[in-house]
Amino acid sequence: MDSDLVSEEPRRPWIYDPEDEDLLSHDGRWRQRRRIAELLRALKRLALRANLDEGALSQFERKLARQVRTFKGTAEIGDRTEYMASQGLVGPRNRLALEMSGVIGRSNAASLPMRFFRSQDGKVCAEVHPDNSHEGPPGYLHGGLIAALFDEFLGLAQDDLPGPPGLTGTLSVRYLSPTPIDERLTLMLRSAEEDGRKRLLKGELWARDQPTASCDALFIQPREEG
Repeated sequence: MDSDLVSEEPRRPWIYDPEDEDLLSHDGRWRQRRRIAELLRALKRLALRANLDEGALSQFERKLARQVRTFKGTAEIGDRTEYMASQGLVGPRNRLALEMSGVIGRSNAASLPMRFFRSQDGKVCAEVHPDNSHEGPPGYLHGGLIAALFDEFLGLAQDDLPGPPGLTGTLSVRYLSPTPIDERLTLMLRSAEEDGRKRLLKGELWARDQPTASCDALFIQPREEG
């Protein structure tokens, strides 16, 4: 990523903060939700692969059913923007995206959490660690999930560009080689350019010190109302 794309103004780039203490200080339940989601991800993987007999699976099913009944009918967070306003949360992006996203949400048990950081040369990067519940071809990551990870990663990487973020217009993924599961993978932002309301971003997915996929994405800023 070109250094001139990074704002010189001091600000807190919250999407790269793995803890997001501002959010947790407003509502500490998100810390609990993250721990619960982590346990549910492990449970999901074990329920899918554990070689148990029918009796053990039936007992497991009954226990889960009791937990579902416990939660059923409780009030839920509806609109994320309204929740943010009620908690006094502000920022350039929807701060609950990293909690509730179905692709990378830290508090969403169905997701594959993504940890953002910057490389030593200032590039925006992220790490994910898929397991065998994310398998497509035997032993490798599902190609559709790779596309979804690129969409989330590059969409959030727009935080380095001035102005409001754009929505996904097109996403083109090139699969260079099968991407392994059960190991840490790295996504890297290679370039980010603006052309009016258009934002053109390029990224790569790396495993074992080599790229396994690349992506060209076009994001388009919504037209201003009025």
